[in-house]
Amino acid sequence: SLTGDFSDVENSVDFQYYLPPKVHSITPIYGPKNGGTIVTVFGENFIDFDQYLRCSFGIKDVPAIFLSPTMLYCESPFSDVVVAAMPFRVTLNDQQTTREDIKYWYYPDPSIMRLDPDKGPMTGGTVVMIEGEHLDPFNDQLDVINNHNDTYCRFGMDFLTPATVYSDTLISCVSPPSPIIRTVFVDVTLNDADMVLNPGSWTDNYLPFTYYAPPYVYDCNPRSGPTSGNTTVIVIGSNFNDTGEIKCRFGDKIVKGVFLNVNEIKCVSPPVDSPGYVDLSISLVEDNFGQAVKYLYYATPQVTSIYPKCGPTSGYTQLTVKGKNFVPSGLDKVFCLFDDIKSAATIMSDTEIKCDSPDLSEVTNPKNHYNVTVTLNDHDRSKSKHPIIFSYYNFHTLEDMKPRRGPITGKTHVEIFGGDFAQEGVCNVTVRFGTTEVNSTWHNSSMIIADTVPVKVPGNAIVQVALNGQQYTDTKRGENYGGSKLDTGKTEFYFYQVPLIAKFSPKSGPSTGNSVVVLYGTGFIGNNESVSDMNVTLRFNNTNGKHVGTVRCFSVSLNEIKCRTPSAKPETIAFLELSKNGQNYHPIRGTGNTEEDDKYHFYEAPTITEISPKYGAVKSEEEQNITITGTNFYCFDSSCSDLGCMFGTKPYPIYTKAYLVDSKHLKCPIPKLSRPEVVTVEITLNGIDYTSDRKNYTYYDAFVLDLVPKFGRKEGGTLVSVMGFGFADTGSELVCRFGSEENPLLCNEGSCEVKANYVSDTEITCKTFAQSQVFYQNSGENIGSDPFDVEVSVRQRQFTKSHVKFRYSEEPVYKSVSPRNGTATGGTYLIVQTDFHWGNETYQGSNYEYTMKNSIVMCKIKSSKGKEVKVEGNIISYPFHNKALPNAVACLTPEWQETETVKIDITINGKDYSGNFDFHFEEGIHLAKISPACGPNKGETKVTVMGRGFNNLHNLHMKWGTESRPANLETLFNPTSGVLKGFSAPTPTKNTHGGFVYVEIGHDIDLQETYNSSYTFYGDYTSDKLLYYYYKEPVVKYIMPSAGPNIGGTEVIVAGAWFLNYPFIDCVPLCKFGNKVVSGEFISTVRIKCVSPPQEGLAAAVPFKIGFNNYDWTSEELTFVYYNFPKIDYISPSSGPSTGGTMIQIHGSNFTGQAHPGEFLCRFRAVSINAPDKLIPAYFKNQNLIYCSSPGGWGSGTEAKVDISFNGKDFTSSNSSFYFFQIDGARPRSGPSGGSSKGIEIYGSGFINNPNASCVVNYEDFKPLSIEWNRMLCPMPQNPAGKHKEGSVTFEVTVNGVDYKKFERGFHYYKQPVIEDVEPLTGPVSGGSILTIYGEPFRSDYDLANVTCSVGGFISQATIKDQHTIQCYTPKMQKPTNGTELRVSIAMNGQDYTKNNHTYSVYGLVDSAPKGGPIEGGTEVMIKGFGFKDSEPRCLFGIENNNLIVPGQIVDDTHMICVSPQHFKVPKGAKLPLDVPLEIGFGEAKFHPWTKTDNKFRFYQNPKVLSVYPKSGMVDQKNEVTITADPKQPFYPAITGWKSSGELDVLHGIVCRFGKYGDVPALYVNKTIVKCLTPETGLRRKDLHEDTVEVDLALNGQDFFKAGKYSFKGSASGLWIVLMWLLMLILIVGILVLIGVSCTYCWRNFAMPKFDFGFSRMNPSEGQVAADRGPHVLRDNEGVIRPRASPNPSDWPGALPET
Repeated sequence: SLTGDFSDVENSVDFQYYLPPKVHSITPIYGPKNGGTIVTVFGENFIDFDQYLRCSFGIKDVPAIFLSPTMLYCESPFSDVVVAAMPFRVTLNDQQTTREDIKYWYYPDPSIMRLDPDKGPMTGGTVVMIEGEHLDPFNDQLDVINNHNDTYCRFGMDFLTPATVYSDTLISCVSPPSPIIRTVFVDVTLNDADMVLNPGSWTDNYLPFTYYAPPYVYDCNPRSGPTSGNTTVIVIGSNFNDTGEIKCRFGDKIVKGVFLNVNEIKCVSPPVDSPGYVDLSISLVEDNFGQAVKYLYYATPQVTSIYPKCGPTSGYTQLTVKGKNFVPSGLDKVFCLFDDIKSAATIMSDTEIKCDSPDLSEVTNPKNHYNVTVTLNDHDRSKSKHPIIFSYYNFHTLEDMKPRRGPITGKTHVEIFGGDFAQEGVCNVTVRFGTTEVNSTWHNSSMIIADTVPVKVPGNAIVQVALNGQQYTDTKRGENYGGSKLDTGKTEFYFYQVPLIAKFSPKSGPSTGNSVVVLYGTGFIGNNESVSDMNVTLRFNNTNGKHVGTVRCFSVSLNEIKCRTPSAKPETIAFLELSKNGQNYHPIRGTGNTEEDDKYHFYEAPTITEISPKYGAVKSEEEQNITITGTNFYCFDSSCSDLGCMFGTKPYPIYTKAYLVDSKHLKCPIPKLSRPEVVTVEITLNGIDYTSDRKNYTYYDAFVLDLVPKFGRKEGGTLVSVMGFGFADTGSELVCRFGSEENPLLCNEGSCEVKANYVSDTEITCKTFAQSQVFYQNSGENIGSDPFDVEVSVRQRQFTKSHVKFRYSEEPVYKSVSPRNGTATGGTYLIVQTDFHWGNETYQGSNYEYTMKNSIVMCKIKSSKGKEVKVEGNIISYPFHNKALPNAVACLTPEWQETETVKIDITINGKDYSGNFDFHFEEGIHLAKISPACGPNKGETKVTVMGRGFNNLHNLHMKWGTESRPANLETLFNPTSGVLKGFSAPTPTKNTHGGFVYVEIGHDIDLQETYNSSYTFYGDYTSDKLLYYYYKEPVVKYIMPSAGPNIGGTEVIVAGAWFLNYPFIDCVPLCKFGNKVVSGEFISTVRIKCVSPPQEGLAAAVPFKIGFNNYDWTSEELTFVYYNFPKIDYISPSSGPSTGGTMIQIHGSNFTGQAHPGEFLCRFRAVSINAPDKLIPAYFKNQNLIYCSSPGGWGSGTEAKVDISFNGKDFTSSNSSFYFFQIDGARPRSGPSGGSSKGIEIYGSGFINNPNASCVVNYEDFKPLSIEWNRMLCPMPQNPAGKHKEGSVTFEVTVNGVDYKKFERGFHYYKQPVIEDVEPLTGPVSGGSILTIYGEPFRSDYDLANVTCSVGGFISQATIKDQHTIQCYTPKMQKPTNGTELRVSIAMNGQDYTKNNHTYSVYGLVDSAPKGGPIEGGTEVMIKGFGFKDSEPRCLFGIENNNLIVPGQIVDDTHMICVSPQHFKVPKGAKLPLDVPLEIGFGEAKFHPWTKTDNKFRFYQNPKVLSVYPKSGMVDQKNEVTITADPKQPFYPAITGWKSSGELDVLHGIVCRFGKYGDVPALYVNKTIVKCLTPETGLRRKDLHEDTVEVDLALNGQDFFKAGKYSFKGSASGLWIVLMWLLMLILIVGILVLIGVSCTYCWRNFAMPKFDFGFSRMNPSEGQVAADRGPHVLRDNEGVIRPRASPNPSDWPGALPET
């Protein structure tokens, strides 16, 4: 507006407000100073304002290219400023710019000048050092700007590799792989420039880098060796050839290699200074090293010791090998060597190896001692300062053991008996009690002594022996069968609980011993323990510890033990010790308030020297006393209440009161007996201990011996059993009386007599009155607790006077019973709290003493169904160390058959029961099975025990041998049985190999020892024992393979230690893949094999563990990778050279890059031949592409199926075949400059059609004309330089489009020559003649020439004499179908022949007749053949160095005649007849005109005829004439006639001639006889009187010799015969004259051929022909006679049909 109020505005333009743009980042952030770098700008609020949208680099701005609201492109401008930060801004309106602090840096233009090396293998991996300038422009401010991670190298236009920057002038890159041999250009970028977007950010120096086909190496064996070197390493690969320059490079050390074959090279490792991996590569020429494999150098392993040093011959001893430098080098490479026997080993650490001793049953010629070494590469052995010897022994036997029990405190000295304990080879005799191992203290061949160790709880321990400290059980081929214990059952040791002794009494006794000492307490009989198995002894030691004596105890019950004292010196004070096995003694202490209470005093014992009287009546009417005389009689108190006498009646002694007279005399009343008997009389001063002087008193005429019980309850009704003699069932007369005659009693105000019940003659019973009813008759006082007599009357009220006492006592009050339930298996420890009404009495009180002395404690268990069981019990003080009087009754429940609630009653006198307590028998615990039956030593294995009786039990415990722990009450039930689950206890000691224990279930009952402490009673345990095995925790170090397809089935080898195999308890190897468990196969204690289970759809790593019980698993964190099973769709190429090295692309799906490199393999499995598989490392490209190199070593034509594996085990089963071919060569290697339609043949084998096959001539590709199995035909184009140019071009072929065969010297082009003339013009069809060809240009001054002649298409090699002359020997030919002319041409390459009209006429010999003649010569031979011309025809008789040549006479073009020469020289050593070659020739000898056939002529000597018989015969008859020859000059079966078959005619060549009568054939019979028939004469007998003629013979039908005479006879007279012959003579003369005239006329008027039948000898050298020396002919296996080395004539080229 010009007015300011905008009233003058006629139009307006838009002005747009926008959100301010923001730049978040740019890439790249640096570029070369020349600019041109396309910078991508990332941000927000970008708008396309065309020319206003710009980027600024410092003070320079450039247009921006809008891509989106968040992305722009800008091209950096040129900058003079480098290595400085330029602010980068964006503006949308060419005014306001962004404000973000974005920097762009310029750097000087980099350049590169040199590559070192500038070549590398196709497999890549070459570290290329690149020299240049400005390669690290920001090196002085890297903390601000660092482009090292954006510095890359480009090899060609295909591959980028990151660079390592060293300085401004030096970087390095690793060459990527190349699929083909080629040269690429290397350039560098410093800003990770996109090759398309920013090509200007790359250098343009174009330094060439050449890829070559290296010797491909894919493995070596071994893969490791010691640093000392000298390991023979076989490098395995392909493309190997023997160049004589083979080198092996170990790291930076190079040694000479030895060529073995195209796939193997031998290297010897050089020594190195330090261990570690190095690259091992091969160079065949110069220093062109190929791809490397890793080779591990390790320090030479040293073995210092092994443990154990011995083991059984059954093997499987796990050796711990100690040493150093133990380096893992492959699961299949590490072994222990026992001499040369290999055993798989596991490397546990660099100082320890585990392996098994071999089983000698599988060893040929086993020994007792072996030297042990280790190898880490299956080749080189370890070193040791001294031999490490392992010894074998035979497994021992166990038979017996003593003692068989001992305390849980240990230290029991155990003797174990058996065999083979001290044999040769034994190294560490060890005894195992359950799982606790102890060394023997001594042993010989049949006994071992060892001491037990402390255990926690009582129980049976299985005892086993190892002679090497490890193998307590034997194996058979790896299967452990438990050992001798489980076979014989003779070696179990019972650990018992140390008894708790609360007190003992009495505290003193006579020095003579034999006094009864009663020990009170508990733990005397354990659960499932039998008294008969015990050896309970009591040992007395004085206060100085000196042994006084040891006695065996005679009575053992639940709470009481009774023993007899030994003898001792008077005044001896002793401490007591108790043993339950006769060996381990436990001091008896704490039985009172002071130490004095623990002592036993021996006082001087009284001695009986005399008794009086020594006999008396059985029943005396008066009371009688016995006086006892002796020494040391005295009283312990003033009342002398303890003095007494014992009359040793049987079975019960009788006790009476004794009275002290003085120190040497006592008096005792004599009891009455009911029968005569001799008894011993002993005395006691303390009421307990009796003398043992055995003084006898004799009864010489019913007597009461004892009462049971001797006290009863006040309420009366106690049923008293009276024991004695002389009892009879007298009915109502059999009575008991209470009280004596001297002090009678009143009962219920009347008599104290009661009716008795007869039991036997020694026992009756009667019931007592209530105490309140019994009074003294004399004083009227109540009986109270006073003892009174019980006497018996059998009849007529005659009572015994035995004075056996009974007394009333207060009925105990049974307050409670604990526990109130238990198992029906019995053994529950019952404590019945009881008030015995001791009142204020002390231990010495009469009621207490009397009750304790005479008590019969019983517990009665009674069911509601009337079942009743009584068990013995004891009166005890509870807690046991309670100093007060006894206050409880203890007993053990019996085994009960049912689960029910019962009543428990108690009696202390054996008769009067009360209590009526409820007790519930739970179902009896019975064990059937434990699962698992084994577990590790650490315990905590969750086991399931199957059985019954597990219901509702409190304080339930599981006992594991000698360990106990509460059971886990995770319990399952059903109506009749249950399942109990618990956790195993750990073994007592950690350092154990494990062992067998018994598992039991029961209750651990805590009994009160004092009010503040308890004593655990291990009772109520099952008698069922389940076997359980503890084992040493296994260790897994590694697995192979570590991956497999999720379809499962992968065979996995597990390496570790302490693997086991106990099938009989189902303790066998198991493998766990994730959460799936499969069975394993035990191989050794360090190897297990298992097969992976399927994990459908899973493609991930899962934990891998092993175990033996399906609960406890190893803790090592190993994983097994599951992957989708790969699928191969196709491979490319599908063929390659038999030398291997073809890089094959395998296309498919489910390929993974997680495979372990050593397990990622391609497998080539031969289909067409029987050969082992070949495994080749594979290379992962992506999930659909894998690369593999083909192996070598198979012959061409081999078809191999290609499969892949990601774990080295599980291979695909594809139908993809790879064919191995072999290119043997190319022909021709030269050709006419104008090319040829015949092409170039590539010959070899194994070719298959491939669309990628190509022939490369002068770097131009041509598709093959055809491909067959053994040939590929390439086109032969004209010379690229022109069809009239000569020279060589490059030539290479590929059958598969990948592997190129480059032919050295390439392909040569030449000018096609022209033929001007040939000579001679004729020659034998059999070849061998010299043919000279004239023309131009003839040359062979290039390597690839192959000059040949063609005669009618029959080829032979030619020689160039000069540029105008070629000579060749004619080939073996065939007669043309029409005529004898064959066209002659030549080829400079053996293929492309000249096109000319020159011909060559051939002739040949077909046959001759006759086939023989006399050695004198002159035989006319007719030659049959073809092509005969009158051009010096000749025949040659003989061989190359012995022949004669004669001229021939042409008859026609198929026949000629030769006459056999004279005086043919018979070779030295030969004899007649002699067969020699007969050949023909025409023309000059210099052309070698002779035919080469198997035609023969036989020279022979005419035989010497001895006779012709008969001499005559009738003229009109045919008579057989026999001609006989001298055996020294015999007949020969001459040959004549044409050959009509393979066999020559030898029967009809002999002819007999009978003068004028003509010739007849003869028959050869043998070498001395020929026969023939006289000829047909045509005469009648009457026409002839007799005519004698010469008989001639010809062996060839032609050359006759005289044999004799023969006469033809007839019946005519002689004159007639003379006239007849005269007329015949006149007729013959006339005929001859006529013939003569005719011949003269013909001679004069016609030109006739001149026949020369003379023998003119020719130059032998002109007639020599090639033939075998030695014998001329032989008879082949078909019976045909032919020249040596001559073909069958029917096979001749051009052979004529027979005529």
